[in-house]
Amino acid sequence: MREKILAVKDIKEKVVHIDEWETEVLIRGLNGAKRARLLQNNIDKQGAINFERMYPELLILTVHDPESKEPVFQPEDRDALNAKNGGVIEKLVQVAMTLSGLDAQAVESAVKN
Repeated sequence: MREKILAVKDIKEKVVHIDEWETEVLIRGLNGAKRARLLQNNIDKQGAINFERMYPELLILTVHDPESKEPVFQPEDRDALNAKNGGVIEKLVQVAMTLSGLDAQAVESAVKN
């Protein structure tokens, strides 16, 4: 059973069309290690989430080219992403969070821990 579980490709993906950017992107959910680092890096000791940092970081980790499967953004794109349309960013972040199991309850649990 162990081998079967470890062999399963369980990272979810979804192609999202973005009218405002006239393109499609592939959103790939986070694996456990990246998800843990994302939460660890963006929740302070008082439990406050730094959305200005977390949202672009999540997009840098999850947005890929649908054809090449390569990441679209790099860490140096953080400020440029924060300057983009907030509605588009929110749409992509919501898809990435859903695919990564980052619902409100998961984030709340991370804040508590």
